[in-house]
Amino acid sequence: MDGRVYLSSSMASDVISNVVLTKRGPGAHPADDLTDRELEILERIGKGEEVKSIAEALHLSPKTVETHRAHIKKS
Repeated sequence: MDGRVYLSSSMASDVISNVVLTKRGPGAHPADDLTDRELEILERIGKGEEVKSIAEALHLSPKTVETHRAHIKKS
């Protein structure tokens, strides 16, 4: 097929929506949009730490940790 990629119309729609709506290039990882602090919080959440514990360790308020957590979920 002349070295070109062909997608069904539904697959093409999914790919385009994913790139346009997420503002990421094809193959980009969702974590690429996170700040260093958000990555640090994500790592601690992944280890099973609770919000209060994370807040104390990073000298943040629990509300700030929750805000970072909400942004992580959106990414």
